[in-house]
Amino acid sequence: MKAKDTLEKAGYVYEDILKTSHLSIKKIYNKLRGDYPKVSWKRLICNNPGYPKWIFILQLAALGRLYTRDRLVKWGVMTELICPLCDNDDESIEHLFFKCNFSAALWGKMLTWMKINRGPMGWNQELAWTVMNANGKDTKAGIYRLTMTGCVYYLWKERNLRIFQKKSRSVEVLSRLITQDVHCRGQWDQKLAGQLRRMNFFP
Repeated sequence: MKAKDTLEKAGYVYEDILKTSHLSIKKIYNKLRGDYPKVSWKRLICNNPGYPKWIFILQLAALGRLYTRDRLVKWGVMTELICPLCDNDDESIEHLFFKCNFSAALWGKMLTWMKINRGPMGWNQELAWTVMNANGKDTKAGIYRLTMTGCVYYLWKERNLRIFQKKSRSVEVLSRLITQDVHCRGQWDQKLAGQLRRMNFFP
């Protein structure tokens, strides 16, 4: 009786439910949730062994919701547009990941470490490449998704460190931190751990 209102919101007639012998909770949940378009990069988020804080920042980046300077200027929160990582171009998600000279150098090192023979691209192109080439369940795709997530997180953290604490770290330091964390998280999965043992070196 307590679920009557919920069931009616999902479009079910309570009297008909009483007569049925089987009811799918999943169907009720889907009707209450409504229809949402599926994004092409969902596997990058849902099948990712990275730290929750990494995945949270990655999802915000994929949705275009990180508070980059171009957005803050539009809202009138600040007037400074220059990227704090390279001090050359205006900061945006597309620039920060990975057109910025600093972030491109870091991502380039991580691509080399993973033996991926291509250069860094802009954010939308990187997402598209990931969907096309690293969307599967094999270990290389898993390590790529994990490494990309870590790289996005550390770049965002470095950006905030430079803005709010006036401190900075080099590409070499960040690449070592990402590599160590990828190895640490990869140990939770036997297949990833086996592949990572063959990548037991710094980029």
